[in-house]
Amino acid sequence: MMQMDKTAGQERKERVRAANSIEIIAARYTHLIRAGRQFKGLCPLHEENTPSFVVYPEQGRWWCYGACQTGGDVFKLVMLKEDLDFKGAVEFLDNGSIVDAPRQVHATTPLRPYSPAKSLAQVTEEHYTYLTLTKDVYRAALASELRLLRYLDERRIDGEAVRRFQIGYADGESLQRYFQFRSWKWIPVLAQELGLVRKDERGNEREYFRQRLVIPDLDGERAVYLVGRSTRGEQKIKYIGLSGVPKPLFGFARLERGGDYQRVFVAEGPFDALTLMMWDLPAVCLLGSYLKKDLRRTLERFERVYVVTDFDAAGQTAARVIACELGARATIVPSDLSLQGKDVNEIAQRYRDATARFERLVARADARSQMSAAVQDALRRLHAHNAAHPEREDIAWALLWKVMDVIGAEIEHGHTVVLWSRAYANHVGGKTSPVGGHIIRTIGALRGPNLHYSARRKGRADAECDLLSAEYIEVLDETGC
Repeated sequence: MMQMDKTAGQERKERVRAANSIEIIAARYTHLIRAGRQFKGLCPLHEENTPSFVVYPEQGRWWCYGACQTGGDVFKLVMLKEDLDFKGAVEFLDNGSIVDAPRQVHATTPLRPYSPAKSLAQVTEEHYTYLTLTKDVYRAALASELRLLRYLDERRIDGEAVRRFQIGYADGESLQRYFQFRSWKWIPVLAQELGLVRKDERGNEREYFRQRLVIPDLDGERAVYLVGRSTRGEQKIKYIGLSGVPKPLFGFARLERGGDYQRVFVAEGPFDALTLMMWDLPAVCLLGSYLKKDLRRTLERFERVYVVTDFDAAGQTAARVIACELGARATIVPSDLSLQGKDVNEIAQRYRDATARFERLVARADARSQMSAAVQDALRRLHAHNAAHPEREDIAWALLWKVMDVIGAEIEHGHTVVLWSRAYANHVGGKTSPVGGHIIRTIGALRGPNLHYSARRKGRADAECDLLSAEYIEVLDETGC
């Protein structure tokens, strides 16, 4: 009987899955537009202004490349959005209880066109003043939250760091009351424009960051942005940001005041960035792993950009995507299998000498960058020429041969050359990935822009890659591959 029930349950699950294609269900939660074979839109699970939510119809799956850094199938999306367990999600879809309930879900339902979330066209000094006052309210509230202060201390963000970075806590009830207590004028329109408060289904105002730690992005004493970090298990999204203010390169305002653009360390999340700042390193964070065009232009002001994403497979993939965006100025801080911890903050928690251990990782990154410099420079010159003088094919061919020559020189020294590109993504194991790589240990002929190569040392050149599409290059010691 149990086996029959299990079989019936499996059959029902697959029937419901087949009747609810991921792109149609996702389109009920967010506006989607087609992007090749995928669909993109604003993530329905957190606030953002730039689409980071990607739906893969062929795989029946979705992924958020922004703050969530998670994905799954149609059931997972409904579970997160409707706060249901798996059984509840199956029941929910089987009964047609999806949002926009008056409209039935059919495969022919058109996807709604993408429309960006409402964000202030111009953030005024009045808005920044309001953000700063809000920061001060939340900062004062944290002082009485001993549980959260202990939690921060466990994350190696001690009392001094809490004061330095002016971290706060939103209890969800005190913002307006504290404004009135301090005789500050409470202006509902400003609070709503910034996204500090929202109206619930009954029309009552509710604080957006309620029951979250609040980490301000500071320009001196002025807050230019706020990020909320979950403190309770039922808060499924770890980080949320203001919807009324364009998402910044978190931490850049501090660096801009100093005017030093030699190097910067780019992390994904605020805690990693704060940890790096505590180590007196110039650090910013993306508030996710997606590099928007305006943030990329900001990072291009730095001579060297150290990419410090999570050290797991997903984080390293994100690092390579960012490196492909930034080109030669990017240096990926590598993972170390001997270290426990998937990110910078976890390393800080686990090791008393965490700073020294991280410095060794940076030294390895510098050595790898130096080893890759000749090939990366040849590639940079090729791209620069094609962008400026696409009609001069004779020079382009000479530069292509130069790229091949420097790759060959590295191979002769026993090194392995890895070419990375977002254009290679569809050629990696048949899996959907934002970036792909070609591992070269033997080179063959150059036919047009395509370099024939082998991934085996002294192997037959039975593979090829388009050198014009290469965006980022790593040259590795064979012992490090």
